[in-house]
Amino acid sequence: MNLVNISNWAAYFGDPEFAMDAQERAFSLDALRLWTIWYPVMHEVRQTPRFKTFVKKIGLVDYWNKFGWPDMCHQLDNGDFECD
Repeated sequence: MNLVNISNWAAYFGDPEFAMDAQERAFSLDALRLWTIWYPVMHEVRQTPRFKTFVKKIGLVDYWNKFGWPDMCHQLDNGDFECD
C-alpha cells in the first residue's frame, strides 16, 4: 500500500513519471491495487503515453474492446484511446 501512497503523492506534486514507476511496482506486487490509478489526482498520469502502454500491457485495452469501455476512457477514430 505504501507504493500506492507514493504514487498518489507523486501525482499530486506533478511527477507523473515517478507516479507511474510506483504504480507499476505496486501492480506487480498486488494487482488489486490497480483501482487507485482512477483517483482524480492521477488525471495527469492517465494523459501520459506510459499509462497507455501500461494498460495495454496488462490487457485492459483488450478487455475494454471485448466488454466495453469505462466511462473515463474512450476509443478515438484513429485507433488510439484517451482517458480522462
